[in-house]
Amino acid sequence: MKSFVRSLLFLTIALLAGFIVGSVAILATPIYTNIPAVETIQDPDNISSNIPNLHQRVISISRNSAVRVYSMAPSLLNVSSSSGTYLKLDGKYYVLTTAHGILGDCNAVLISVGDKRYECKRYAEINRLVDYAIIEVEKIPTVEAVEIPTFLPRGSRWAAVYSIMNKTYYTGYPNNSGPVTLSGEVIGYTSADFLLLDSFAWSGSSGSGVFSEDGKFIGYVLAIDIGETPYGIDVLEDMVIVVPSFKINWAYVANTSK
Repeated sequence: MKSFVRSLLFLTIALLAGFIVGSVAILATPIYTNIPAVETIQDPDNISSNIPNLHQRVISISRNSAVRVYSMAPSLLNVSSSSGTYLKLDGKYYVLTTAHGILGDCNAVLISVGDKRYECKRYAEINRLVDYAIIEVEKIPTVEAVEIPTFLPRGSRWAAVYSIMNKTYYTGYPNNSGPVTLSGEVIGYTSADFLLLDSFAWSGSSGSGVFSEDGKFIGYVLAIDIGETPYGIDVLEDMVIVVPSFKINWAYVANTSK
């Protein structure tokens, strides 16, 4: 009798364990079968739904217009990697980046979008004083161009988008990573009428297009602030210097493209 009860108890435990394992397997199956593809996770429009719709739109504009710019100086055996913004002006397509990221001729420049590379057609303008380069390119099908002047602030909006604590977003390729999207706020101005953002940047971020919270193209990342202390040079990665977009000579670019 005791052996029968013991066998029954073992059988009951085995059946219960099997039921539990089976149930867990059934519940866990959707977790593993419904994992999204990497392309879905990394889609530029995979943006948190926990932020306002207006800001989601701005982030989408920022991410879908960001490109990487490679410039080579064969004689120096050197390659520069910076960020850029894909633009459209008067029916032609351009990439805006910093002039200090351009090392050589147009034929030594490549625009990178994902695993695709696109060539420079010509330099529409390289302004070493303000530090920007505008590169004419063919239409790039996988990114969305920021139309100029549609995306520039107008009238009183210029002052509004540069006001203290106004929210900003930019997408770039810091430290050869990315695209990385960062938020920030306008916190001040430099003596050269550049903006100061409380955000983050690193080598490779230069040239990233900066957008206001209402989706206007307000400038591009120039550099991070560097100061001197009694202990040496102090790099302030969270104080980002931005060149306002009104410092770009858009009329010159438009005229040279005709």
